[in-house]
Amino acid sequence: MNTTTSLTENKKATVAQLVLKWTTLQKGVRIVLTGAKDKEQAIANAGAMNFDLTANELLSLIYF
Repeated sequence: MNTTTSLTENKKATVAQLVLKWTTLQKGVRIVLTGAKDKEQAIANAGAMNFDLTANELLSLIYF
């Protein structure tokens, strides 16, 4: 099982949500702009703010 699969299962998140969350936690990032083709995708994108990533989880994504 790879890092992203493990994290998506543990966090009950999509890969897109992991990417958005990781991006928001990067030094110097103040805002993340996303696109959505419909209401469901916009709601799913917002779900990136419903979980946290530990320092070790962030590092595991960097070195994936």
